[in-house]
Amino acid sequence: MSELERILNKLLETANNDPERKAKLEECNGQTIQLKVSDGDDLVIVAKDNKLFLEKGTIDNPTATVLGESQAFVDLFNQELDAMGAVMSGKLVLKGDVTPFMELELF
Repeated sequence: MSELERILNKLLETANNDPERKAKLEECNGQTIQLKVSDGDDLVIVAKDNKLFLEKGTIDNPTATVLGESQAFVDLFNQELDAMGAVMSGKLVLKGDVTPFMELELF
């Protein structure tokens, strides 16, 4: 398991078990974020049944896609890289709408 997967699994577990995020999780149901990792395995964050799941691989028609190197994702999810700054600098490329996930404070 990669460092990115470990970080994401921990973040998703924390979000899934946080009573204050319950309503926000409900708003995300049916949403997906495809993480296209240029130097690693592609991952998908899936919101269903009021929980977040991490899957390997790619899916058709994700709600949003984020492209970048694994270290940029690690830094983002460790809150060492600002999401807006990462997109503005080109470290991460965003396509689609991540708004429902923003309120979960994953990044």
